[in-house]
Amino acid sequence: MRLPKLIKYRNATIKLIKTPIDEARRGDFLGLYDPNENSIRISEEIKNKAEIAETLVHEILHLIIDKSKRPVVSEEKTVDNLAKELIILLYRNKHILNFIKRCLK
Repeated sequence: MRLPKLIKYRNATIKLIKTPIDEARRGDFLGLYDPNENSIRISEEIKNKAEIAETLVHEILHLIIDKSKRPVVSEEKTVDNLAKELIILLYRNKHILNFIKRCLK
């Protein structure tokens, strides 16, 4: 399944990159959000579509925490912020929501 190319969040454009297995293993990751590179990398090692969706959402949550600049104070406030920001991100990036849906079929 082909990964979407970009996510737009706040004033950032994040590249989504399918990463070759050997490179991901060298970096010891299956998914990786890199704020310096404005990218999310997903290892080609992940073959299961549901796992690809789960990994992508996991990395999107890292992106939200980084870019929203809201302090992680308590679990409840953090989860509340993540939920609100994730809804905004998915609303503005319908192609990401559609990709996740296709992965879960």
